[in-house]
Amino acid sequence: MGAVFAWLAARGLSTIAVYGIVALLAGGGVWAWSAHKYNQGYAAGETHERTAWQKQRDIDIAAREAERKATQAEIDRLAAELQLDAQKRKDEQADDDLKTALAATPGRKQICLPRKVARALDRAGR
Repeated sequence: MGAVFAWLAARGLSTIAVYGIVALLAGGGVWAWSAHKYNQGYAAGETHERTAWQKQRDIDIAAREAERKATQAEIDRLAAELQLDAQKRKDEQADDDLKTALAATPGRKQICLPRKVARALDRAGR
């Protein structure tokens, strides 16, 4: 710092001007140091906030995925239920058709069915 005073004084500046210039240089140094520290803190805070944001985003994505899977499971269950109901209606219609055919036979004779068909009907509960 003494070298700065000597250099400025050698230029023929007054002592007040020298002290003013030194004060400006010192103030500029303090300002630059504080700006550097501020930027350092800002960057650290930015990193912290980004980490927190990413963690929350991952939690939100997992929650949406769980909700989507639950919704899809409900859709699949309803589709299987509808398919089962359709199969039951189809089976009931086949039973009704068979009963109608049995009732319409002359002399109330039994209908001769191939063995495989008769066993299949027995399993279905004719």
